[in-house]
Amino acid sequence: MPGLVLTPAAWLIPDQAFAAAVSVPIRKEKGRVHSNDSSRPPVDSPDLRFMTIAAIIVAAGTGQRLGGDLPKQFLDLGGVPLLARTVWAFDRTEEIDRILVALPESYLEHARREVFQPIRWRLDLELLAGGEERSDSVGRCLDKLEGEVDHVIVHDGARPLVTSDLVRQIVAGLASDEAVIAGVAEKNTLKRLDGRRFVAETVDRTDVVEAQTPQGFRLDLLRRAHDSARSEGAGATDDSVLVERLGQPVRVIQGEETNLKVTTEFDLMLARCLLPLIGQEGEIVSC
Repeated sequence: MPGLVLTPAAWLIPDQAFAAAVSVPIRKEKGRVHSNDSSRPPVDSPDLRFMTIAAIIVAAGTGQRLGGDLPKQFLDLGGVPLLARTVWAFDRTEEIDRILVALPESYLEHARREVFQPIRWRLDLELLAGGEERSDSVGRCLDKLEGEVDHVIVHDGARPLVTSDLVRQIVAGLASDEAVIAGVAEKNTLKRLDGRRFVAETVDRTDVVEAQTPQGFRLDLLRRAHDSARSEGAGATDDSVLVERLGQPVRVIQGEETNLKVTTEFDLMLARCLLPLIGQEGEIVSC
């Protein structure tokens, strides 16, 4: 696989950094998603031909827990800005028709010039200032979507190891369900604490999953969920929570263990260690 080059910043990723492919190869025909992973069987989805899907990448936080001069989404991950890796996975997914990226207002120009401008993108990226809270940022993106979009996939900008395979599985799920999210089984023993930090109970993890993004929804459903939450002053850590508040079923598909969220220095270090194990389909091409 050729090395990945970004200019003019002269970012170069050597070939060997992507030598060991872990992600599952995908081939696409119109209306059918094929996966070579037996745990994700092929999905006959004629309705996929008629979907128009926008991706919302939420990257408006300042990432203060990581420290440093730049928000975490602009930090280096294997020679490429972390956020560029995140957005690339969606740009190279042909089922995605639009990409909106919510950013800190004070870093809009930095993102345009240093992160996105050096790369040759399939789609015209739509960059906009996010809000104070995550839901504010998603809401602003939803306000930009016109009638030609009928589905939306929301993803955390701080999950740079997401694969196009997982994005396509969310798309396939939207052919039959109005709300589909990725999740992985909880492996740890969970304890609920009392106010003094003593164990109040041990939580049965049999049906517990760790929710991830991407999360896909019918556009009108997600708009109703955000409107309802806004009118009631309700917050949430992800969009599926807002949809659940409406009583809407949310289906969970198998996520990816490597699809971690970079929040701490340890997360960033782990992402850098995992990077050589993640198959990077296609190239990040410079302009």
